Parts: sequence; structure tokens; C-alpha cells
Amino acid sequence: MASDKGTEDAKRFARWKRTSYVVLLALLALTLLWSKAFIALRIAEVSAETIMSLIGSLLVVTALLERSLEVFINATRKHGRARCDLAMKAAKARLKEATTPEEKKGPQASLETAQETLTAYKSDTGRIAALWGMVGGVLISLAGIRVLHSLLAPNVIIENSTQYMLFSVVDVFVTGLLLAGGSDGLHQVAALLTGYFEKKKEAVQDS
Repeated sequence: MASDKGTEDAKRFARWKRTSYVVLLALLALTLLWSKAFIALRIAEVSAETIMSLIGSLLVVTALLERSLEVFINATRKHGRARCDLAMKAAKARLKEATTPEEKKGPQASLETAQETLTAYKSDTGRIAALWGMVGGVLISLAGIRVLHSLLAPNVIIENSTQYMLFSVVDVFVTGLLLAGGSDGLHQVAALLTGYFEKKKEAVQDS
């Protein structure tokens, strides 16, 4: 079993590598094709207050998205989780009632099966939550809440329609993934940026 799992993991990693190479080559081709037509975009000068205000706004949106996902997951997965829990309790009760090793074999096998089923169900629920989190984040970004646009300098105008479309697509996915990452991820970003601004402030004071 362990060797089969290792082989499957190796195959999955190989597929991931091939996909990564294809994506990188595609991005390189697009860069070479459009490098002359695209302009470099200037980022606005930002302060700690500006960044924290932006992250604070994203935290509010993320909290609403997380709560919506929680309601959705409870509505669609709670009943199945309850069935798994009942199967676990029933298997434990039968195992407790058994007195001899022979009598315990059946309940023990049932308990192991129930545990595997519950683990798989939890894993599926996590994947479903992550998938719908990404979908929700991307939809919110499509609706107009975008991070990269907020960081552009006020006088930046993207005249090339292809570049504007590409920038918007990247912005939608970056913002969507940030929102899908949840409040914990945004807190980590906030802590990282806070540390950067504090070090920058100390360096200015020491100079």
C-alpha cells in the first residue's frame, strides 16, 4: 500500500511539473509577443496606513465570504456528517459490548470502516469548501473588489486593451485567491507588511 501511494504521489508530482512547464512557456511566449506593446505600470506610493486600510477592507469581505461558506457547508454537508458520526457511535457501542476477541473482530472492522468514511468525508468537505471559497472570491473580484487596481498610481491609464484585459484577469484571480485564503491568510500578510514598514521606519530613523 505504501509503495502504491508513493508511486501515485510521484506520478501526480510529475504531472504537476509538466503543467508548470507548459504554463511557464506560455507566459514566456506571451511576454515576448506583447512586451513592446505593453507599458510598465507605476505603483502608487503606499504607507502603512494605506496598506492596513486596504487589508482591513479585505478582511471584512473575507469574513462575510467565510460566514456564507459556513452556512452553505452546514446546509449541504451537515446531514452526511451526522450519518458518519452515528455510524462511529454505533460501531463503538458494539465494540464495547463485545467480550471475547472473536466477538470484537466484526465491531472492530466496522469501527475502522466508519473512521475511514468519516476521514474521507471531512477531506471531501474541506475540498468543497476550498473550491467554493475560490469561486466566491473570484466572483467577488469580478464584481469589482480588486487589489492590484487599488495599488496603481492615480494617473496610470492602460490604453492597450489587451494589456488592460490581461491585468484585469490577473487582478481578479489574485484578489480571488487572497479572499479564498481566508482571514488567517490576510492576517499573515498584514503581519508581514507591518514588520516591513517597521523595519523601514527604524532604518530611516537610524540614518
